[in-house]
Amino acid sequence: MKLRTLQTKITFWAGICLLGTVAMIIAYSAIVMEDRAGLNRKEAIEQAEKHAGAMAKLHASHVKAEFDVAIETAHVLSRVLTGVKDEQMGLELSRDEVSSILRTILAESQSFIGVYTCWEPNAFDGLDKEYQNEAGHDKTGRFILYWSKDKQGNFFLESLKGYDKEGVGNEYLLAKKTKNECIMDPRLRPLQGQARLVISLVVPIMVNNTFYGIVGIDLQPDVLQKMADDVVGIDLQPDVLQKMADDVNDLYHGKAKIIVISHNGTLAAVSHQPELAGKPLTVLHEEDLQEDLELIRSGKEAIQVMGKYLEVFMPLEIGQTATPWSVNILVLREKITETIDHQMLQDIRVRWRMIGIGLLCTVIGLGLLLFVARRVTRPIRGIIQSLGESAERVAEASDQVASVSHQVSGGASDQASFIGETTSSLEEMAAMIRQNADNAGQANQFMEEVSKVVGK
Repeated sequence: MKLRTLQTKITFWAGICLLGTVAMIIAYSAIVMEDRAGLNRKEAIEQAEKHAGAMAKLHASHVKAEFDVAIETAHVLSRVLTGVKDEQMGLELSRDEVSSILRTILAESQSFIGVYTCWEPNAFDGLDKEYQNEAGHDKTGRFILYWSKDKQGNFFLESLKGYDKEGVGNEYLLAKKTKNECIMDPRLRPLQGQARLVISLVVPIMVNNTFYGIVGIDLQPDVLQKMADDVVGIDLQPDVLQKMADDVNDLYHGKAKIIVISHNGTLAAVSHQPELAGKPLTVLHEEDLQEDLELIRSGKEAIQVMGKYLEVFMPLEIGQTATPWSVNILVLREKITETIDHQMLQDIRVRWRMIGIGLLCTVIGLGLLLFVARRVTRPIRGIIQSLGESAERVAEASDQVASVSHQVSGGASDQASFIGETTSSLEEMAAMIRQNADNAGQANQFMEEVSKVVGK
């Protein structure tokens, strides 16, 4: 039993040491791998922020380039029409000539869906009454031509609608009030008998700080790529922006989203989701809407991690407009850390493999320890066995000695009894002898007394 305890103790404590060593090695490796994974994840997010920021700047520059073409065209057209009212320039143009210029501009640009001009009453030539209800005019006769084209390239001349209606979205009244170029949020405009989504870029016609009218260009926002807020009243065709917005195959394997957002939070383009154009920002940014709107309206650049997305906001400053737009890039965090997460899964598998190998080594080690413990305790077993046999012989001798001692002690007891009895008898005899001596003394005394009596 003691041998088993010794062998068990050797195996147990050595096994504990072995298991502890294996556990520490595995734990250390796991901590190192975890730290490495965390560091790699952090670096991946930092690199993604830089990459997404660079991509946002690139796409913003592309969108701005499209807007710049439109707004520069509007500026040129505005300067030309300003010559009509500028006495120093003394430019003379008829309404038909201006109409031809507008149509030519529209024909030469594939990005524009509409080109128009709208003047104050009698401000162009003072002939509004003569043009009442004429082509490109309404019952007021004001100079409000609107040239548009359909997807087949057919051209249509209409009068501008809703220019005199108060409210948000009236680019004419806005330009008149601010006397500055402006970009309008995506909105529906009635064209060719149907409502079409457009983005309007408007430039006022000003001479000596006097407002005479506007020129505008309409772009049709077709999903994905943000448009900027500047330009003069020309309507850009959003198909170009859509192509730019859809061109995200190089950004996280096409898993990122590029969104063009207007100053007031209206979607102008969304990657591969043209149906969202004209919808409010809430369809994509519901939780942090106010914060995002503040970023857009402030014209600030921002790169942040919000929830499951990495968000990049890159301001879009267009011309002299005071309403910046923004190019927004959304990247799923899981896409950013996809490689790292895959590596972490590999590390977890390696970790479990290490645990399995560690346990296997522990079992093998325990087996070897048990074998060694047996080898170590084998000589001890022989010694203990010899000691056991010696103990048995000593025990037998002890039993024999005890038996003899018992017998000897028994004989000694008998002898002691006999001696006691003899001593007692001798004592009795001595007592009798003393008594007889006394009696003899008394007899001698008596005889002496008798002799004395007889002698007399």
